[in-house]
Amino acid sequence: MHLHGLLPLLKETEHYRRLRTHLEAHGATYETPLLESAIPYVAASLQQDLAAPLCLIVPDPERAASLRDDLEQWARPGTEVSRLPEPDFPFASPEGSPNEPMLARARLASHLALRGDNATALILVTSVLATIGAMRAPSDVAASSIDIRRGTVLKPGDLLSRLERIGYQRVEFVSQHGEMSGRGGIVDVFSPSHEEPVRIEFMGDEVESLRAFDPVSQLSTTSLARTQITTTSSTGQAACIIDYLPPQTLIMLEDPDALRLRSLRLHGELAEYSFNEATSVERVPPTPGLYLDWSDVEHKMRPFPLLSLVPWDDPTTDSQALFHPAPSYAQRLPQLIDEIPAALKRGERLVFASLQAQRLQELFEEADLHVPVSGDIQEPPPRGSLTLIEGSLNRGWAMSDRITLFTDLEVFGFVKQSRRVMKPRTLSAPFSLPFSPGDLVAHIDHGIGRFEGLTTLESGGVQREYLELTYLGGDTLYVPTEQVRRVTRYVGGGEHGPSLSRLGSSEWESAKQRARQSTRLIAMELIQLYARRQLAIGHAFPRDSAWQQEMESSFPYVETPDQLEAIEAVKHDMENHRPMDRLICGDVGYGKTEVALRAAFKAVMDSRQVAILAPTTLLAQQHYSTFTERLAPFPVRTSVLSRLSTPQQELETLAGLESGAVDICIGTHRLLQKDVRFKDLGLLIVDEEQRFGVMQKEALRSLKTGVDTLTLSATPIPRTLHMSLAGIRDMCTMETPPEQRLAVRTHVGPYDVTLVRQAILRELERGGQTFFIHNRVATIHAVMQVLQSLVPQARFVVAHGQMHETELAKAMDLFAAREADVLVATTIVQLGLDIPNANTLIVNHSERLGLTQLYQLRGRVGRGKNQAYAYFFYERGRELTPQATRRLRTIFEANELGAGLDIALRDLEIRGAGSLLGTKQSGHIAAIGFELYCQILAEEVRRLKESRTEEPTLLDQKQAPVLDLPVSAYIPQNYVGPSGTRILLYRRLADATTLEHIDTLQLEMKDRFGPPPSPVRELLYVARIRILAAAAGVKSITRMGSDLVIVPTRMAALATNLNLGPAVRAGNEQIRINTSHTGGKWRMLLETLLKKTQEGVPSRAPRPV
Repeated sequence: MHLHGLLPLLKETEHYRRLRTHLEAHGATYETPLLESAIPYVAASLQQDLAAPLCLIVPDPERAASLRDDLEQWARPGTEVSRLPEPDFPFASPEGSPNEPMLARARLASHLALRGDNATALILVTSVLATIGAMRAPSDVAASSIDIRRGTVLKPGDLLSRLERIGYQRVEFVSQHGEMSGRGGIVDVFSPSHEEPVRIEFMGDEVESLRAFDPVSQLSTTSLARTQITTTSSTGQAACIIDYLPPQTLIMLEDPDALRLRSLRLHGELAEYSFNEATSVERVPPTPGLYLDWSDVEHKMRPFPLLSLVPWDDPTTDSQALFHPAPSYAQRLPQLIDEIPAALKRGERLVFASLQAQRLQELFEEADLHVPVSGDIQEPPPRGSLTLIEGSLNRGWAMSDRITLFTDLEVFGFVKQSRRVMKPRTLSAPFSLPFSPGDLVAHIDHGIGRFEGLTTLESGGVQREYLELTYLGGDTLYVPTEQVRRVTRYVGGGEHGPSLSRLGSSEWESAKQRARQSTRLIAMELIQLYARRQLAIGHAFPRDSAWQQEMESSFPYVETPDQLEAIEAVKHDMENHRPMDRLICGDVGYGKTEVALRAAFKAVMDSRQVAILAPTTLLAQQHYSTFTERLAPFPVRTSVLSRLSTPQQELETLAGLESGAVDICIGTHRLLQKDVRFKDLGLLIVDEEQRFGVMQKEALRSLKTGVDTLTLSATPIPRTLHMSLAGIRDMCTMETPPEQRLAVRTHVGPYDVTLVRQAILRELERGGQTFFIHNRVATIHAVMQVLQSLVPQARFVVAHGQMHETELAKAMDLFAAREADVLVATTIVQLGLDIPNANTLIVNHSERLGLTQLYQLRGRVGRGKNQAYAYFFYERGRELTPQATRRLRTIFEANELGAGLDIALRDLEIRGAGSLLGTKQSGHIAAIGFELYCQILAEEVRRLKESRTEEPTLLDQKQAPVLDLPVSAYIPQNYVGPSGTRILLYRRLADATTLEHIDTLQLEMKDRFGPPPSPVRELLYVARIRILAAAAGVKSITRMGSDLVIVPTRMAALATNLNLGPAVRAGNEQIRINTSHTGGKWRMLLETLLKKTQEGVPSRAPRPV
């Protein structure tokens, strides 16, 4: 959406002309009242008319983010709109690596320093905290940048050293800003100033090529002539962002008094923090000079033209303000539509900017107000006109009698958050779990061993790479890399892990057979259930009503693609005659509740009742709050049944369910009791079904009969399991995080009183709230008293499961209503609380909690667009158990968005599998490993679906050709260093089924690692021969002296007629190629032979071993 076409209307006003004339003539300080919502409009107009950069300084970060979003809509195309992030201090980062706020500040600083004084089409928004944050001098930033072009003479090692000196972190593969990696003649680097990382390829000591590449796929995207790599650090002691501004920049100050007071308060807190740190024997004092005094900033601003914006309703200012708030019609849409014709007759210009433009257009059409929906306003609309544009602004305004701008806030009472699209910057998880030296692995034929690493062995003058596995008793097994698919990383049950298998023992075969029998039962049950659902006749809901569309439009966020797919799938199921039974899987905070809410409303619109089952009281209350708030404008009655319900409320709800007066009932297992009777139940929604007991699940099955059922799971289902059940279980996975959501920054360490205090104070400063988790009811009140003495200015409440129902409800309501700053609670809050304003989590004695609990607790914060923090403290001076150490290391390392899958697998409980397969399978999963279990399950499902009676053979190993060619085929360590990456490449080669796959992989390897050396070229050749041999029906190609022996015999007659020369001899049972008589051309002969003998043979290769 672009609104620059409205700017000329402002220039016609006398007020604006006086302002512009003064700034052009004097360039000194000018003060004027201005409505907050009109600031972006005026700022964009001034920047354009003065043809100069503009810097807008506001009191707080949230205001800065809001203004940046609005200014992007008002600025002319080609104008750069940026926001300077706040420095991320005093959060402790154990590894000391640059964090995203630091990198973002460095990115903007480098950009401005390198542009110099020529940046005119620029609008910069910054808060007080961001402005006073100390930065390096612009000259230092410019001097530290590295300019590289094709032909630049530079050694790769020297470049890596320079990058390290300016703050880059060395990693195996670059996926984040501030990272670099080196592989032979290739250097990858992700400069903060770039949208994509850059791959620099050398020929000796000269740069041969420069390519941007995708950080997810690691493949090159575009060729570059030059690149400029900038520093990852902007921190210093003398400069600030003002030093980076071109001299003609107009600086606008929103409420200068508020800016000054805010700065003083920040400095007071920083001084207190520095004193506490300096007097602590446990922590190192922070570097002085992290922030400048506001007086220093004001001094730096003196040479610039200044415009001070005072509040428009300040009684000391001119009462004849140019702008006034737009009238609000929230919940009064009919009145708004009735008043529009009269306003148009008076010559008013009415502009509606809404993310619900289509809905508004339909409402206008019903009132004979015909207006198209547009995406931009290129020129001022005429007087007496109505304009409808699709887009989002934070608030509207009215400018005298010239124009009134309405937003969703004035029309609907809320602003739908338009999330900024962010490209993923982490490597996507491979389908098969990688493994590292020391990991337990499961070999299909030999059982559980320990992976020691990749090793190169020589046999008959030929070198190959093998997976080295050790077994019970110290026995070693060398697995050829072409059989890498037969080895999977072991993930099972229990914290202590399994014992190693003994080579040659029958125990492993017995364990596999037991697992196969169990998977056969599961597969049969699931297939039978699926078949019965296909035949069952249920209720087919009608298509969406007008109210359905209206309710969905009230969702305050833009849906993620995964959400939209899940919603469409659920609606399609509900509109079908067969009963729905769909599972929605997704990480915490990914929007599953919204899918459930829309399904529930759809059922109610067809006069059917909805039951929503939650495992905990708090989760039930959270759902109740969400549903009642969203459905308040509609005639839908929602009730809740839990231990927080009074006896009178219970009686009323039960009566309402039986009579049909209650449309939606949300409850715990109380909903499953026999006295709960529905008049016409149409939809059952179950949240976290795996948390219910056996008896509750039995009651649930009876409730499901003939009823559409939607199950929600907060644990992502591993893809191996998802694929195993494809076609027999209706499932939606939600893997896309909402845009603008940031990964929670995580700290793990011994309990630190100073850090606890500062974490709470930091959250208070930005108007947020804090969870403090102490999982001991007996001492929780004492802990709260200590915290109160530590941070007396904060308001505390306590919540735990042994509180009386009314007290617990009151505590939660106070926290939800922002009437308490810190919630001191047990792990009762790990499910169900959705409080976007709470963005700091402190966990005491985290070593006592399970990994899943830690992850669910971390999911309570970071649900808004602010940076969230999680502190996992363990008892100081106490030695952690190995299991606790692993859990805390995992929660620290699994810190990316969507890390739930990694947590599910590393937790060794496989909760995702339990929700689908049941706890009875945990023993079989523990015996053979999760991934192998899923492979067996997939084979059983495939066999039963195809009605095959023969025993399935894992990985079709009996059909794949055996190859033993006289070539050294492997991936040298000096070409691809990390063993995990080499294993994944071997696996992809083994998985390839066409020659095109091999060609694609060859191009990828050349792109990522450079020209392949001889052993890699031979490896690619062997992979091609394997595909050709499989397509020709060959069982094996092996060495015998100087001959290559090709079996089976059915090729012999064909080979006799191929006339391939004397080196090829065809017998009754085999074909032989004499490699010593071909002059090195045996490779071409073998490939030609295989290609010419494929007629009548299936062309697709079997799944390789």
